Amino acid sequence: MWSILKSSFTGVAGIVVRLFWEAIKAMFFRITWTTVVERFVSRIVIAGLKWIAKVSTNDVVDQTVTDIIASLQGKNLRVFDAQQVKPVKKNKV
Repeated sequence: MWSILKSSFTGVAGIVVRLFWEAIKAMFFRITWTTVVERFVSRIVIAGLKWIAKVSTNDVVDQTVTDIIASLQGKNLRVFDAQQVKPVKKNKV
């Protein structure tokens, strides 16, 4: 597929397409995929545990699920807080 795109864009258009392609590849490979997968799996596990607690009528199950969720959230993972984000100052050239 890349050869089709490469041959169809020549000149300035080809340079721009290759620039965007290289930028996308660079962003894709900069991501720490193990962290993304770990967080995705932990969210699925927590959702499943909450569903089990909701379906179950046993209080012990509810308390166990609460304890497991608390232990999973206690892994010192950084949580994004939108209120603490400061706007980026642009440099004047």
